[in-house]
Amino acid sequence: ATASAADESPRPVRVVIVGSGISGLSAALELGRGGADVTVIDMSSVFGGHAVMSQGGVCIVDTPVQREAGLQDSPDLAYRDFITWGEDAEQDWVRYYVDHSRRDIYDWLIELGVRFEGVLTAPGNSVDRFHQPVGRGIGLVTSIYRACLQHGNIQFEWNTQVVRLVNDAGRIVGVETRSLRDQSISKLPADYVVLATG
Repeated sequence: ATASAADESPRPVRVVIVGSGISGLSAALELGRGGADVTVIDMSSVFGGHAVMSQGGVCIVDTPVQREAGLQDSPDLAYRDFITWGEDAEQDWVRYYVDHSRRDIYDWLIELGVRFEGVLTAPGNSVDRFHQPVGRGIGLVTSIYRACLQHGNIQFEWNTQVVRLVNDAGRIVGVETRSLRDQSISKLPADYVVLATG
């Protein structure tokens, strides 16, 4: 007997992510957790992008770190600050951010093992919200990278440059890459391509 189409498991979605900084690693982790086959491509030989050179601070609203420092914050206060000081701030996005940054950023990072050593001031904020991770930028991205390595469906291609998006009848269907070690050219098919190059 032959198997029917309903008996066949659909193949996982293939996603190429260009860039292994904090945005690329975060996208890779969530896509990998969701079951996608993910390939992260980076010109460098290490993860982290610009995040490893930065202070790694993250603006988050109403957290335990703030409360431990004696700071009173709230989504409504943050919303007023961001709308007042933001240049042409998109109000719906700001509202979503202030209402969800604690859960979607802080709790997510804590779950991955990131620890914060305090909060700093930043222009336009009436309360200190700039959360400083232990280890600065490298402390922030290392935890996300380690979590990616725990998923067999997330792969990394280092020392590789994306030189062209592959277009088929107006749809991006992959990338063309160049190895920075031997200059060889390859094509990598994908259902989706995420550009996370800063």
